[in-house]
Amino acid sequence: MLGKLIGTAILALAAATAGSACLAGESAAPPAGLEGADAPAFQTALEHWLEGDDAQSLPVLSQLANDGNLAAQVLLGIIYDRTLSRTPWVAGLSRSEQRALFRYDDGAFGVPWLRYAAEHVEVADVLGPPVPDENGRFNADAALRAAALGEPRSSVYMLVILMNQGDWAEAMRLGDVAEIYDLQGVAWAAATYLESDDAFALRERGLAEFQARTMQGWIFASMANRIDDPEMDRILGPFDEMRIYITRGRPPLDTAEPPPAGGVEALDALLADAPEAELVRRYCGRICGSEAAQCTRQIYGLLSGYGTLPYVVSSPLETLVPQDVYLASHRAELVLEQYALHTTYAANDPQAAFDGLELTQCLADALRSAIIPR
Repeated sequence: MLGKLIGTAILALAAATAGSACLAGESAAPPAGLEGADAPAFQTALEHWLEGDDAQSLPVLSQLANDGNLAAQVLLGIIYDRTLSRTPWVAGLSRSEQRALFRYDDGAFGVPWLRYAAEHVEVADVLGPPVPDENGRFNADAALRAAALGEPRSSVYMLVILMNQGDWAEAMRLGDVAEIYDLQGVAWAAATYLESDDAFALRERGLAEFQARTMQGWIFASMANRIDDPEMDRILGPFDEMRIYITRGRPPLDTAEPPPAGGVEALDALLADAPEAELVRRYCGRICGSEAAQCTRQIYGLLSGYGTLPYVVSSPLETLVPQDVYLASHRAELVLEQYALHTTYAANDPQAAFDGLELTQCLADALRSAIIPR
């Protein structure tokens, strides 16, 4: 039941995210088969998109895509497929204009650029919507191919699908993709549902790597004995509860000293180095100033906990935009804002969207101003 609950929440979030050609000034060879990533016009359009400027980026990407630029086709396809195109500028376009922007003109209704590019480059094929087999079942093949092509974050979405499908053997195949949030999802599946030596070994491996290698391991180990603090609930949502379940009663591994005890302050300190958490602090600092700390905790509450954050703000295409570059961009703030807004159902009922949420005024005002009319 917990798996279904968490899976449903993550599917809703992960469907619109996933996450290194480089920006101007950062030299790196474009991925094999992704021609056009080093074209000056593409680099400039990508910079504008990361700055949040749709008007200066999307039409250029569309023109490049129509001219045969594979990098533009894949990026534009991902933006459309994962609903990163839900912005005020795009909403102001007519349906025909949106279709011309995000689809290859086949003389009929148009073909989404990601599907079109899949005929020419493998990464577009594996990052498209998951396709079941003839029996309606999914497997890990596409996710493993994506990881091999430099897109490991996309494996997280497939992991959730496989867990919801109850196919733990397929889920365990993803255990070698270390970027799947440091194996915690696979470890959780094994620890919770499998009774075998292999499952136990995978759980131990996942815990050891998770706790020894990441700052987040300290967080969840330190929270194993849950502190009764209502503010903690805003930061540690149901997705994080599963990791607390795994680590309950276990000390952190390979650490020089035990994690600090305490409440929200200790958790804030442990989150200080997390790049995704820094994005939330930056956003709240910009809109709320002296009330930034309260805004930060309320953002976690809207997203059902810190655990969903890395999915919400993952780079849409790591082979074009490294995660650290994406997190430093204004685009990441806009995406964060839209997902926080989505949880209030403000798009459906703007007038009643914030009733009962008790948000700090600066955050409520920012979210109201970001509502995109349907």
